[in-house]
Amino acid sequence: MYWPLFSLAGVVITPALLLFVGGMAFYLRLDLRFALIMFIFSGVSFLLAAQLASLPFGIWLASSVGLFVVGWVLQFIGHYYEGKKPAFVDDLVGLLVGPLFIVAELGFKLGLRKPLQHDIEQVAGKTH
Repeated sequence: MYWPLFSLAGVVITPALLLFVGGMAFYLRLDLRFALIMFIFSGVSFLLAAQLASLPFGIWLASSVGLFVVGWVLQFIGHYYEGKKPAFVDDLVGLLVGPLFIVAELGFKLGLRKPLQHDIEQVAGKTH
C-alpha cells in the first residue's frame, strides 16, 4: 500500500495516502470534532506505517501480519465484552465507522457529547 503511484507537486501519492484522505473525508462528513481526533491518530499511524514499509521485506511482512492479527483479536475481545456482533457483519461501512466509534466511546466515557451519545444509543442501544 505504500508503493508510489505518482508524484504531485513534490508529494508522493500512494494507495495508502488516497485511503487516508478518503477516510478523513468520510469522518469529516460524520462529525468534525471526532474527525479531528481521528486525523491525529490516523496521521501518526500513517507515518508509522510508512516507516514500517521502508523496512526489509521479511521484517515488514512479519510485523504487518502480527499487527493485523493482534488488531483482530482485540476487536473480537471488545465485541465479546460488549455483547454485540461487529457492525461490519451486516454492513461493510461498519469497517470505516468502527475506529470513529471507538473515539466517540472514549469521548462519551469522559462525559463529552452527551446529546450525540443519546442519539447513537437510540439507534444502536446501550453498550456494557
